[in-house]
Amino acid sequence: MTIITEIYVSIDNLTFTKLDLYKDESISLKLSKKDLQDITKVFAPFSQNFSIPATDKNKKALDFFGNTELQKNITDNKLKCKIYTNGILNQQGILKIEGVKYKNDKADSFTASFNTEFLSLKDRIGDDTISNLSNNNEVSWKPDNVYNRLKSTSIVNGIRYYIPLWSNNRVWTRVEGEDSVNNIDNIIYNASNNPNKDRVINIDELRPSIDVVSIINLIKTKYNLNIDIPLATKDELKELFVWCNGNNLASLQSKKLIINKQFVNDKPIDLGKAVANFTDSSVKITKNASVNFCEFGIKLKDVVCGDENSTATITVDFVRKSDNISIISYDIEVKNGDNDFRPDIPIVFFDGDEFEFYVYFRVSKPIFWKSMDTRIFYRRPFSNPSTPTTATSSYTNSINSDATGCHLANLITSLPNVKVIDFLTSFLKTFNLSIYDSSPSDENLLFLSPDDISTPNKIYSKLESDYTLYADKKEVPKSVNNPYNYYNFKHKTSNYRSNRDFKKQFNVEYGQIYYPLVKPTKPNEFKVETEFSIVPPIYINGSQIYTSYGFTSENPSIVDNDKVRYSPNLDELTLMYYHGAETIPALSCQNVSSSDVLINSSLTQYIKSMPYCKQNNNSLAFSVLRIENVDYIKNLYSLYYSKFIGRLLNINALSQIYTLNLPSNEIYINDAEPLRPKGFRLQNDIVIGETRFETLEANIDVTTGKTKLTLLNY
Repeated sequence: MTIITEIYVSIDNLTFTKLDLYKDESISLKLSKKDLQDITKVFAPFSQNFSIPATDKNKKALDFFGNTELQKNITDNKLKCKIYTNGILNQQGILKIEGVKYKNDKADSFTASFNTEFLSLKDRIGDDTISNLSNNNEVSWKPDNVYNRLKSTSIVNGIRYYIPLWSNNRVWTRVEGEDSVNNIDNIIYNASNNPNKDRVINIDELRPSIDVVSIINLIKTKYNLNIDIPLATKDELKELFVWCNGNNLASLQSKKLIINKQFVNDKPIDLGKAVANFTDSSVKITKNASVNFCEFGIKLKDVVCGDENSTATITVDFVRKSDNISIISYDIEVKNGDNDFRPDIPIVFFDGDEFEFYVYFRVSKPIFWKSMDTRIFYRRPFSNPSTPTTATSSYTNSINSDATGCHLANLITSLPNVKVIDFLTSFLKTFNLSIYDSSPSDENLLFLSPDDISTPNKIYSKLESDYTLYADKKEVPKSVNNPYNYYNFKHKTSNYRSNRDFKKQFNVEYGQIYYPLVKPTKPNEFKVETEFSIVPPIYINGSQIYTSYGFTSENPSIVDNDKVRYSPNLDELTLMYYHGAETIPALSCQNVSSSDVLINSSLTQYIKSMPYCKQNNNSLAFSVLRIENVDYIKNLYSLYYSKFIGRLLNINALSQIYTLNLPSNEIYINDAEPLRPKGFRLQNDIVIGETRFETLEANIDVTTGKTKLTLLNY
């Protein structure tokens, strides 16, 4: 059967032009099993370079590439492209113009290559990080909301979150009786515990955790990806969370200071007058001509930013109202309790004797205060002892903490500073997912595990294709498909104290598995390593309440001669499973009263966070985890990799290269029957003669049907 290949390109993605092609030109598409180091090489067809004649029609369609005298509509030499086989859409993606050949000073032919849209995903994402996926997912970090989220989940803009009972700077204990007297970090509930002191869980040592599916959904939205992940319907992904232990818990956005009480200018008013605009929260100062010094006084009452040892930095930014330009800013350190500061407003910024401005706060961590007093200070040169040289407006008391918004934490910007592409790659490695095109007629992608592919009666289910009639069996090179002598499956080498202690004790990283036990002198390593971490669960001393240490193994600092404090382990992408709320013996925890006063409350429930799934006991380790004498044998290796590695180790499983001539209806996907699409697909098993094979790599010439398949026998 004759194969007719047509290529259409478009500069604007609206109007497509059919290219003139050489009759004997080969256009070979390559498809291969995934490269674990580069997700853009996962089931993404691409072509070798091929030639296109430089006819007048082609020159215009390719935006006159090579003609330096004409202005171009495209700047990256890439055009939208569709490839048809016998009138049926075979592939769509990007045609990249690689070069042009000239003969006798005239363009003779273009060199081009084809890639699917997915192959350009890495370029589209670039160096973006997951902490920059969104900036509008703020939640209250006041002690009352933190207290509640230790016990239950909440949903904000589709993101499910809770707060694990993990401290990022100290080791808690829960000790009763006489042993509790001198135990500084004993958090057993006692009504007399001071909420500012160390015997209470404080908001500064905690971080939220969000569900992994939400991060994937944000990636899909930001980069306009249509991805179907069957695993997302299963508990091992639905209940998977990641810790928000990045550097920035507070929102990175400056918050406009809300002043909701008017200034009282009475001490005396002849030096100046201040007026608050309640509509836009601006302030207007009108000063006496003799005034040469002005300050904006702020008193924050009952500030909470952690415990008595915690501090926060407020960047106070003065923004001129007339042009909305920041003119000066100050960094102010605050701590729990009352804080009084008076940033200078330079006279040089006054327009004559007036200055109208906004005040913005940007905080290093979420803080809140019960109330705020603001006032203006004026000063003029000393001239006459009987004439006042300084004056102030009266303090105006504003209940404005919630309105200003410095108590907010951002669930996304608080994520670790990890690249989106690294997150996706690690996600694929964790569950051994492969990426498939669902159909050439759309841009939908499927993230599929080996079990997904084997599930019957799905659009993505593997089928069996008998290619015996198309195969040349005269010469079939066979070779051992396994060049490896060392296998290593692990997550990122972690800086958590517990992980370092585990490595020292057992000489293997937490969750790691490798084979053989003795590494060869000249290893050829098969390695799967993610950017994720998992942390050993540990009982709070004196209890059976699970926690994990959220700090590093670095030498701790000693505060006030007796408090051992560790450094938080920041920017390590840490996974955990949500186990729901459990009742526990009472712990002391910060909270706030109905009048926004910091108090100590009894915490009698918490959400347990573990490295295995509660519903099915699937663990996040590659090895068998042992927790309190229970072995969790269903792990990432046994569930997602063992069959594949078993076949690599099978000496009877050989890589075999077949040459075939496929008919046109096998070159393209015909999905008229969605559950039994016709045509070549990488997930399909291939039968040649009496042998069934898995496809490792395919090279298909869409102009002739000539095909080379690299297969692995079952």
